[in-house]
Formats: sequence, C-alpha cells, structure tokens
Amino acid sequence: MKKLIFGLIFLFVLFPIDVNAENDYEITSYNVDIKVNENNSYDVTETIGVHFNVPRHGIILYIPARIEVERSDGTKYINRARITDIKGSNISFIGFEGIQKVIQIGDPDYYASDYMMYTISYHYEIDNDKNEGYDEMYFTIINSDWDTLISNVSFNITMPKDFDENKLEFFDTKLETNNTKNTDIKYNISGKRITGYLTDNLKASEGLSIRLELDEGYFTEANNFNFPLFMAFVLPITVLFICMIILYKRKNDPNVVETIEFYPPKTLNSLEVAYAYKGSVDRKDVISLLIYLANKGYLTINQLSNEDYIITKLKSYDGNNKAEEAFMHGLFLYKTSVTKEDINDYFCDNIDHVISLVYAEDGKKKLFEKNKFIKYILIFILLMILYMLSFGQGLLNYGSLNSKVILLIGALTFGLMTINAYLKMGRKLYYFAILLLTIIYFGPDMYPGLLESIVVEPTYISVYLFGILSITSLILVMINLNNRTLYGKEVLGKIKGFKNFLETTKKAELETLVMKNPTYFYDILPFTYVLDISDTWINQFEGLTYEKPQWFIGSSQFNFATYNRFINASIARRRRDRSSGGFHGGHNGKSTGLGSSGGGRSW
Repeated sequence: MKKLIFGLIFLFVLFPIDVNAENDYEITSYNVDIKVNENNSYDVTETIGVHFNVPRHGIILYIPARIEVERSDGTKYINRARITDIKGSNISFIGFEGIQKVIQIGDPDYYASDYMMYTISYHYEIDNDKNEGYDEMYFTIINSDWDTLISNVSFNITMPKDFDENKLEFFDTKLETNNTKNTDIKYNISGKRITGYLTDNLKASEGLSIRLELDEGYFTEANNFNFPLFMAFVLPITVLFICMIILYKRKNDPNVVETIEFYPPKTLNSLEVAYAYKGSVDRKDVISLLIYLANKGYLTINQLSNEDYIITKLKSYDGNNKAEEAFMHGLFLYKTSVTKEDINDYFCDNIDHVISLVYAEDGKKKLFEKNKFIKYILIFILLMILYMLSFGQGLLNYGSLNSKVILLIGALTFGLMTINAYLKMGRKLYYFAILLLTIIYFGPDMYPGLLESIVVEPTYISVYLFGILSITSLILVMINLNNRTLYGKEVLGKIKGFKNFLETTKKAELETLVMKNPTYFYDILPFTYVLDISDTWINQFEGLTYEKPQWFIGSSQFNFATYNRFINASIARRRRDRSSGGFHGGHNGKSTGLGSSGGGRSW
C-alpha cells in the first residue's frame, strides 16, 4: 500500500496535472493600455496571450455598450457607450449581441496555434459624467465575462491631467455579485500615468475595475448634447408636420372648383383625361384609346366570338396628337387588321412609348408646372437626409459592415427608384417598388443593427418611428405633387364635375342626352374606363335603348366586359412572355463600470 502511495506521488511530481486542462483555453497574459481623453472617452489597446488546450479558431471579445449603474447609496442611472475605430489583426466579425459589442478574432477556416498573442484597439466613448459636485473615471480594466483563468494581468493608464492619487481605488468585479476592493494589486503613479499588475490570477467570471474621483469639470470637453440624435427627432417631426399641412391644403384646394359637366374637356382625349385627373397614366389608360379612336372613325372592332375580336384600320391617322398617332402606328405596324396574337406579338412594346408621349405633350397642354422635376429632386434630397438621419445612426453605431454598405447604397437607390417608379411606372407598380425596396434594404443585414440599437438605446424606437412616418408622409406628398397650373386646376375641376355627374346622374337625364346624341353612351365610355367608373356607367344605362356604334361589328350590342377581358388577357400574356424569356458603474455597485474593456471566450 505504501509502495502504491509513493508511486502515485512520484508520478505526480514527474507529470503534474494541469488544473486548467479542462478548459478549452486559458489566458496567460493580459495587458490593457488606456489613454483617457478630456472628453471622457478612452482609447484602449488590449494585448492578450492565449494558450489553447484544444483546437480552437480564436477568441471572442464582448464590450458592453449599455451599462446600468447602481451605486452604494442606491442611486441608479444608465450609461451608453459608442465603440468605434476597432482595429486588430485577424478580426473576422464585428457586430452586436444584446447590449454588447462582439469582436470575433481568428480565422473560421483555420485553427489557431497552441499559443497566440492577440492585439486589439478601439475608441470607447461614454455619456457625460452624471455626478454632481465631482467628475469620475470608472473603467473596467478586465471584464468579468471571461470564462477561463486569466494570469499575468497588467495595465497602463494615462490621464489627461493631474489628479489626486489618494482618491484612486481598484475593485474586484464578479458577475451577479457586488464589487469589492481589490487587495491583490500593485501599482505605481508617475505624473499622469498609472501602471500596475495583479499579484494573483483572475478566475472565470472575475474582473478588475478602477475608480478615480476627480474635481468637478475635469472632463472639460465632454458634451452630453448629441446633435445628430437631436436632429433625428426634430427634422422628421418638422417634415411630418409640413407634409400634413400640404396634404390637407391639396385635398381642399380652393382653386379646384367642380363644375357640372355632361362631357369631358373638349381638347383632351381619354388618355389625357386620365393624366389630367391622376397626374400619371398606366397601360390600362392607354388601351382606352381603342374605343376613343373608334369613335373618331379610325378603326372598327369586330367581335368574332365571346372574347375574340379583330381590330381593323379604316384610315390613316390625320390628327396632330402624337400619342394618338403613335398608338395607331404601333397597333397597325404590320397589318391593317390585328388579332389578339398580334397584340401579344408587338403592340404591347409600343404602349410605354405612348405613355412617354403623354408626359411630353403636357408642355403644350400646360396642365402642370415646368419646375416639377426640380421639386422631385428636392424631395429626393430630403428623402436621403431623412433616410440616413433616421436609420443611419443606429446602423453605423450598432450594425454590421454589410448593413453600413447597404445603408449607403440603399439610400441612393431608394430615392432614385422612388422617383423613377412614380414617373415611369404607375401607381400600383410604384407601391410595389416601395414595398420591394423596403424588404431589400431592411432585410437580414439591416434588421439586426436596428434591433441592437433599440436594445442598447431605447430612444431609437422613437427615432425610427418618426423616421418612418416622415418618409411615408413625404412619399404621399410626392404622389400628390401634381403642381397644377391654373389651367390644370380648371381642367381638374371640370373632370371631377364630369365624373360626379356620371356617378350620380338619373335615367331621365340620360334619356335626354341620348335623344340629343344617340352615340352618347359610346362617346363617354373610354373616359369612364380611365376614371374607374365604367361598371357604374354601364349599369346606369341598363334598360335604356341607345344606338349601336358604327365601328362595332357583331351580332349583339358591344359588350364592354368581354372586350375588357380580351384586352387584359392580351397584355397579361405579353407580360408572362417577357418574364419567361431571356430578358460599467459606481464603486461597491453591481455594474461592471462606467467604461469597460472586453470580456469573452474562445470559439
């Protein structure tokens, strides 16, 4: 038995047991160099020697960005930190996890050597000193988030001015326990510099903090006022207020006077009425020209079957309207009679050209002001400012690198696409583009940064809310930014009066109009189509007898519903063909300090 005991002792002496072998890694040296600035910010450099007991990629540092301070007298407050200018070798990821900045060091494709030395530096800026009667420097030199033994702890702290060394204290910090004064520390003060080291090791979840009480006003350049954050409230609220006034005035524009009208404005065709009424046109509005030009004697519509038609050219266009001329030219480009297949084949490509001509023709009609584009540019600039101011701060401080790049690209693209979508597409596609852009630019790379900023600084909830409301209101203003001339407002009043008459007229009045003009129903039909009241208009004529138009060839009365399905099916098919083709806190408190260096783990 004695021989067995002596044998075990002999083996223990020859092969000592590593008490840390159960850990994946241990920190064999930890040096923190801190330069304290007059504005209560810290330039920190951490040099960490790590021994890996098992294959690991590297280490992860956690630096608190939101610190809840609870002092021994019971007072509480929250300090927020901004960690910027992060530098170091082999940094593979920088982001946020909860209220802590996460810095991952190491290569995910390779394992680190048994022993590694890591150096990382960063700028740590906290809120202004909140103490009354004195200033204070309280900083956690070693954070208590480390999950392993730390040996050979040393530090070097440089203050910006002279200080009273009798007010210098060091504390042990432990997770979920009160801080206590540290007795295992040796330090030296030379002028403005404090250097020291620990005579004992730090166990897992143990840390070291320094507190130095300073004269009131020691941090002379500190400033609590965050101007960008202030503007992130003031500007969106101001824009929102102004936009509400503009929208209210535009809705109740005293210069737009509705008049009682039985016919649309004489100088405008159905497509131009759509533009004058909405400020934009779409594909459906262009198709209304088929019936409009048929009424003018340029073409006939022959119904072959329930939903199949042949459109035949009667004569060449001899008017002076470029949009009508382009419509006729595109429709009868190769044939004088076209079918659904012909419309599918080539006519749909001409519709966008017709739409562009309507906007160009406005220079002659003078419905809208010429400086409309300049106003769009100003709105674009304001949109970018709101976008960057509302969401940029949170993402720049708390988001990943990808989110910052997307923020910059997204800001420019968001504004350009917003304007382009409204000017070139139509309202439905415009709304779709806004929805799509919102999903893209507030997608996977954006959401984490926004959420983390709210966790660290709940004030951002209000910033984002006012930002979204102001941007939305600005877009609504742009949608309604018609900038009509006096003539344009006069025309709008007539169109509104005409639409109101069509929706509310009684059968007796319609009978009178039909007696005076037997083709009244068909003369008005293309205009009801672009004003979205064609169904109402057709129902109004139920039971009335009216003359069949000369341009319609069929066994019965012209059925607008089947004709509409024919046209929509043709356009829808062409769209499908296109898409399928190639085209820390106070002393004796529970916090980790007003300022804090990194804690972490291996990975």
